[in-house]
Amino acid sequence: MEALAPTGRNMRRGSSPAAGFSLVEVTLAIGIVAFAFIAVVGLIPTGLKLFRQSMDLTLATQIAQRELVSAQEKDFDLVITPPGGTTPYNGTPANLTWQTGPVWYDDTGGTIVMTDPLQKPKAIYCVNIRVTPATALPKVGGGSLADNINLATVTVQVAHNPSQQDLAFNTGAATDQNSPMRNLWSGAFASKPTQPGVVPIYTFVTRLARNR
Repeated sequence: MEALAPTGRNMRRGSSPAAGFSLVEVTLAIGIVAFAFIAVVGLIPTGLKLFRQSMDLTLATQIAQRELVSAQEKDFDLVITPPGGTTPYNGTPANLTWQTGPVWYDDTGGTIVMTDPLQKPKAIYCVNIRVTPATALPKVGGGSLADNINLATVTVQVAHNPSQQDLAFNTGAATDQNSPMRNLWSGAFASKPTQPGVVPIYTFVTRLARNR
């Protein structure tokens, strides 16, 4: 049988080298991918931190809303009656504040009974509720502020405190009744009061008015 003469197409196939990438090209590609991967990996801790903060804020908002709604549903005189007292606040002393709690919640927003040894390990969020029974308002015509005993201010602080340590109050504000920071957490542990900002704290405020 007579052999066919090779065509130009067949000749080009047989004479060309095998298709593929050279070692230099592969090395450059790996370097580019590695450089991009390192940048992405560096963003993971930041992303996780922002995700944790977002979850904390969402749960803190739900917890605070529950506490604020509970205060709104109470009789106004009960809200402005100091703990252990029997009569509502009557305007003396000025700028009086008190706090209740702490109240504990788990990571789903459920209330925790700290005396229950099975529930106590689940306590993640600690709540501080502060009541200012008389809210300072500007006087008509200017001048100093005047306390309105028919308008109470309720402040709710929600702290992400899974270690369940005691939290410190703002230094110097505990005895100063004119301080707006009185009876509010500083964000530090009571064992290290000079290191604020260690504990994430979210603060919410509402005002209640006497409706009768």
